[in-house]
This record gives sequence, structure tokens and C-alpha cells, in this order.
Amino acid sequence: MDIRIVSSLEKCFLDQQIDEKMPLDSLSLLGNEIASFQLAYQHAEDDRSIPIRLYITSPAGDAVKLYTVVNTPVIMPDVKEARRPANFMERDTIGLYPDILEPYTSGEILFRGSHLLSAVWVSIEAEGLAPGEYPIHFAFTDYNGRPIGEHDFSFTVLPLRMKKDSFKYTQWFHSDCLADYYHVDVFSEEHWRIMENYIRTAVKFGINMILTPIFTPPLDTQVGGERPTVQLIDVKRDNGQYSFEFSKLERFIHMCLACGVEYFEMAHLFTQWGANHAPKIMATENGEYKRIFGWETEASGDEYKAFLDALLPALIAYLKTRGIDQICYWHISDEPHGAQIVDYMKAKAIVEPYLKDYVIMDALSEYQFYESGALETPIPRDFAIAPFLEHNVPDLWTYYCMRPGHAARAGATRIYGAYFYKFNIVGFLNWGYNFYYSRNSIRPVDPYRDTTGEMFGPAGDAFVVYPGEGGVPVPSMRLYTFFEALQDMRALRLCEEKHGRDFTLNLIEETLGGTLTIGEFPEDNNFPLRLREKVNAALAE
Repeated sequence: MDIRIVSSLEKCFLDQQIDEKMPLDSLSLLGNEIASFQLAYQHAEDDRSIPIRLYITSPAGDAVKLYTVVNTPVIMPDVKEARRPANFMERDTIGLYPDILEPYTSGEILFRGSHLLSAVWVSIEAEGLAPGEYPIHFAFTDYNGRPIGEHDFSFTVLPLRMKKDSFKYTQWFHSDCLADYYHVDVFSEEHWRIMENYIRTAVKFGINMILTPIFTPPLDTQVGGERPTVQLIDVKRDNGQYSFEFSKLERFIHMCLACGVEYFEMAHLFTQWGANHAPKIMATENGEYKRIFGWETEASGDEYKAFLDALLPALIAYLKTRGIDQICYWHISDEPHGAQIVDYMKAKAIVEPYLKDYVIMDALSEYQFYESGALETPIPRDFAIAPFLEHNVPDLWTYYCMRPGHAARAGATRIYGAYFYKFNIVGFLNWGYNFYYSRNSIRPVDPYRDTTGEMFGPAGDAFVVYPGEGGVPVPSMRLYTFFEALQDMRALRLCEEKHGRDFTLNLIEETLGGTLTIGEFPEDNNFPLRLREKVNAALAE
């Protein structure tokens, strides 16, 4: 048995040799951090699939979590029109890619082809561990308990803790996908239980803002089509007069707050890509539950305006009574561009009188669109952020989409922690926490079989958790990697507090050997690791 400890930024492909992987010699983490590495292994005695067992012993006890790294099919590593730096991709071929992290208990059977490179993901959750060094002993046996390999490693918990900050992170939560995948009725008790599981996992990995379906979010929906109704606000219309009931929304808010959610991102008030139409709104009228607005409804027409004129004051009054109105964020329309500014401004004019005291934000990558005054809080795509930075746009967010997940180098994801720190980014948005539909949400897709949403986007772009048994999400390597980026950002802030901003910025660029720029990736995939080593050393001085 060949065994090697490698970093969380390595991707151990089945057809590789273990000698190709750079060994990880040491690991340190702060007292409230989650850090990971991998135990790579390869057995070359014969060609058969053999049952083996892995045992670990460590004084860190339950702080050490184990996952088997499972490969998943990738049929579209990237989209052809994408302009990626050459060093962004790990691979660009169809095949099996490591990503799924299935929970593993020490001593359970592992089935692996003997000549294939495999890995176990080891996650250290330092909360509750005293500062100091912790050894881990790994021992492989065959099915009958005969030793076939062992390895030792240790990690160090530093006597320092990351500080809570105001950085906002949202990965869009798709409650309809959960109802479809698990075949449960929307807002049944089982659906609520599953939603809570997914939200708790999201919060554990740094997501502190949740997309809130006050009505079914008008996102990635075929024109003329609709997604399953997940509307939290009950609407009644009698003789043209509206009334609203918020009990489902109350339950959702209570659940999210109990899970640790800090901010609520209200579903978009108008359709995607230009705000031309109203989203799907369901209501009870004369005893009949039916759709009263949708693709046939003009966004700025009198009928939908009358609805918003009734809804928004009632909703904001409820949010104020609940004491959360100041942690709610609002959207007009996702990704408007070009000539769509006219319709966007019309739509915004309808709601702005009610939302003037709140943040309205949208994914918006054209600086000229922002410069027109259409939106105070733009969220530009990462590769389009340069003019926003050059003009010192305040409270700047960023996002990415149509970005390879499985095929990207892990270092090209983890580097975002340094980006966020250097450029004072205050929030990050991504559209795919658990999107398990095809393009335009025409039908459900099994993410274990198809990681592209039926060729909707590059593999892994649409989700970062897999739907596990019992309504429990299964994490991905990508979920961990981005969380490590957030922790890097907070470690850099701690370093600034101790040594100053100039020192910390110099540390980044000395380690990089150049100027850090969003959208450009260093040749060295391990740059984020080398940077954290230096930051931790500076913190430990």
C-alpha cells in the first residue's frame, strides 16, 4: 500500500499515480477553523477490486471527520465560449472526476480497485480543541484485519481565533429542487425537515444569507413555463383587494434564524434578464387557488403595480414587527444588461418608494448600466469587476457563474479569499447551492448522473451539495474549498489587525511573486496554501 498525505487542493484522479501528488508536510489552523487534507492511497499487488479497512486513532477524537472521495461523471468540463486562463483548469476531458464526499466511519469497508488512485478526505473541526499539536495515526488492513499499510501525520491548533465579520455569502437555495428530488409535497413536514438539513449545512460552510421564496423565484425558468410553487406568502384577492398571510414565511424565518442564518435575500420581484414580466404569483380568489400573475403579465403594468402597492407595505410591516427588516436584501431582476435598462428602471420605480431604506442589489456586470444610476448595489461578475474597482464602487460584491466546478483547479477557487481581502469585497453570490434541474428548469436532473444540468453549464456549476439519503445533503470538495477561501480571508484580516494592512498585502504579493488580480490565477495551484502558512506563522509570532 502506497500512502501519501496531500492537501485539500489536490484532485486524485483514478488514472494518476500517487507519486504525482505533492506531499503535505504540515497543517496548522486557528481555534475555530475547519481545515482539511487528504489521505491518498494506491495498492498495486493485483488488478482486482479488494475490500480494505481504514482505522484512525488521534487524541483529537471526534474533531476528525472522515469522508471517502467519490468520483462523478463529467461530460462537459467547460463551455467552449468561456475565456479561461490556461492554468485555470485541472483537466478538460470527459471522464470521472473526484468530488463527492461520502461520510466514512473508521473501520468500515472501503472498496477500491487496487491499481487506482483513491483518497479519504480528512476534515479537522478545531472548535473545542485546546491549542497544541495533535497526531493522527492511519492504519489500513485487509478485510480480515491483516495490516497492509500505515501512516502518521499531525496538525497544530493555534491559540488564536478568527473574528466574526460582516461578509455576506449567499448560494441560492432552491427549495423546489428538494421537493422534486425527494418526492415530497411542498411545505409538507418532510419538506420542512429536509430544507432545515440543507440550510444547516449551508450555514456550517459559511453561507449566512438565504434566498427566501416570498413567491416562487423567477430564476432559470423557460419563458412561458413555470417552476413548482414554493411561495411562502399566502395571497387572497377579493373584488380587486389583496390580503396576505405570513405564517409560512414566519416558519421559514424562524427555521433559518435557528440554523444560524444572518440575512434574508428576498426573491426577485420581476423576471430574470430584464424585468419584463411579473413572477408567478399564486392566490386564492373566490375560493379558487390559481395563478394570477406570470409571463403574460407586463412588469410595469397597472395590474401588477397594484399588487406590489398592496404587498410591499404589508410585507415590510411584518418584517419590522419580526425585527428583521434591516437584515433583508431585495432584488429587481437578475443579470440585466444593455438596452434592458429602460424596463429595469420602470420596474425599480414601482418598488423604490417602499424599499428606499433597504439595500436593492442585483447581479450586474456592465459598468455603464451601474453608472446610469439604475442600481446602487451592483454585483458584477468576477471577470467584469475591474471597472467597478477602478471607480471605487462602495460596498462591492462579486459573483461567478458558468464556471467549471469539477474541472477547475481547486487553487483557482481557494484564491478568492485573498481576492476578497485585498479588494475589500463585502459579499459573494453564487446561483447554485442545490439546483437539480435542467436548463430553464424544464425537468429534474439527478446530479449523481448528470453534473451539467443536461448541458446547462460546466460540470459542478449548478450545485455544491449532493442530495443524500434521508434528506441530508452530501458535501462536495468544492463546498469545502470555497469555505477554506472564506477562512483565508478572515485569517488575513486577523493578520492585518496584528501587523497592519501594508504588511499583509505585501505578504500576499511576496508569496505570489507578483500582483494579485481578480480573474488571473497563479501557475502554482498551491499559492493559497503557501500564503496561509505564512499568515499563520505571522499570527503565531
